[in-house]
Amino acid sequence: SLSDFSNDIFDVYIEYGAQYQSFVYSLRFLLFTIPQHVTESCSMFTDIIKGKLRPVLHLLTTDEEATEIESWNVTNSTDMNTSIARVLEKSLSGGLPSFDQSRRDAPAMQDAIVTILEPCSQNRLQTVESGGFIYLWSIGTLARNLASSSQRCECGLEASRKRLMKLKSNFEIVTHVIEVAKLLLEATRVGIDSNNGAIKK
Repeated sequence: SLSDFSNDIFDVYIEYGAQYQSFVYSLRFLLFTIPQHVTESCSMFTDIIKGKLRPVLHLLTTDEEATEIESWNVTNSTDMNTSIARVLEKSLSGGLPSFDQSRRDAPAMQDAIVTILEPCSQNRLQTVESGGFIYLWSIGTLARNLASSSQRCECGLEASRKRLMKLKSNFEIVTHVIEVAKLLLEATRVGIDSNNGAIKK
């Protein structure tokens, strides 16, 4: 089954591959390009990131991407023409579902993200510097669902609020999720207004 195959791949990564960049790309491909309805059906994604992969998720960032993130902090700006920005765009499941016809992420996936971000003394995913790719992907996923819920789903908005409450002891994470959600909503409105109804990125 897909779940058994994935578990074998993750075991090899943990044992041998975390130090090699090519393995990082392979693992991210497996985690983020399998259609969501497939991973939902076998709970593969949520079980894996909350379980055996959780201690090494911060390693899913290449040296080049880590350097790019460091440069963002130095210049106090975010250059979107970077490798990590491009890979994040491809890894997220979409923008606002109401505009790009993407699917909202499953509640179980969002809950799993909150689990891996929850503050603890040994959690390496508490900041963008230490969490890298997974931190940014987690923020983007929670933000797109918060933005979508704020448009048309009060029950979804309440669920998003409860998730953020679990993270409230890390003000930076909550702030990043809210700021990205606001930027997504604002960018989408600009896209509509500037192109006579056509959505632009």
